[in-house]
Amino acid sequence: MENKPTIIFIIGMHRSGTSLLSNCLVENGFSIGKTKNKDKNWQNPNGYFENDVFTKMHDEMLRYNNSSWRKITVNKMKYTVEHLTKYRSLLKKEFNNERLILIKDPRLTFFTDFLYDACKNLYDIYFVFLTRNKNECCRSLSKAQKLHIKDSERLFDITMLKYKEKFLLIDHKDIIFNNNFVIQKISEFVNFDITNNTENIVDINLYRNRT
Repeated sequence: MENKPTIIFIIGMHRSGTSLLSNCLVENGFSIGKTKNKDKNWQNPNGYFENDVFTKMHDEMLRYNNSSWRKITVNKMKYTVEHLTKYRSLLKKEFNNERLILIKDPRLTFFTDFLYDACKNLYDIYFVFLTRNKNECCRSLSKAQKLHIKDSERLFDITMLKYKEKFLLIDHKDIIFNNNFVIQKISEFVNFDITNNTENIVDINLYRNRT
């Protein structure tokens, strides 16, 4: 029987290196789909490594739960059969015959049950959960998104409650200062040989909020 495609979801806290780690995995053959986000700015000069059609749907699902990326109002997100059908259709359309799939979006931290349902029997699914020192992370998020520091701290706390032991936990500093170790951990986690050295992608000058 043919092996199912591998799909990695990068979730966790905003401003924890999700874009940088996605860049590293793209350099190792993972696809982020056809509709690639092309935004670049001072926050992420190399890009966000997101897929616009999935980001749009993730926002729609948050609105369905009377929430937004910055304000989560429920403990458990609801979803419908129509959501599942649409997501499966998007996966098929965006990735076609790709075998190594990457979807990065901190919004998905609150939809892991939905993702397991959507990918069931179709993909080998893995979650990589990113975190960062709370004070450093919240200062960075508040500066980047003009978000009140208390709102950033509240979002951080809610996000951390969604971590599960079956996820691979990665710390922001390790992505920057121990990059090869992180890539090796992911390689072992997904049981796939990830070999390209991506230390050259890391730009220490972008690490602005040192503690």
